[in-house]
Amino acid sequence: MIEIKELRIGNLLQLEEEITPVSAIWDNGNFEIHSDVLQFCTIEKGDSEISGIPLTEEWLVKLGIEKVDKTWDDLVLYRKGNLDIEVRSTGFFFEDTKISTVHHLQNLYYALNLKELTINP
Repeated sequence: MIEIKELRIGNLLQLEEEITPVSAIWDNGNFEIHSDVLQFCTIEKGDSEISGIPLTEEWLVKLGIEKVDKTWDDLVLYRKGNLDIEVRSTGFFFEDTKISTVHHLQNLYYALNLKELTINP
C-alpha cells in the first residue's frame, strides 16, 4: 500500500497495467491520478488497485539514467548527474539506501537536484 507522505505530484504509479502520474494530493489522504482509461480518478486512502512501479534496469534507462561503462563483479553502476545508482544482486541502491520503486527514485532525484525525473521521450 502506498502512503500519501511518499508521493509528490508527477510521481509515476501503476494502476493495474497502466502507468499513470499523480496529478493532485489531498489533505484527507486521497490523491488523484490522470489515467488514459479513467481520465482523472481519485484514489482513496488504502486503495489496493494502485501500486508503486517496481524499479528495474529498463526503468532506469527510460528515466534517462545511463549505464556507466565500468562495472564490477557484483554490481553495475548507472548515473545521471550527481545520482549514482548501484545495481547489486540484492536490488537497487543509492549509497546504502535501497530503492525499490520508480516514485522513490523520482523523489530522491528531486531532493538532490530540485529537478523532476521523468520518462525520456
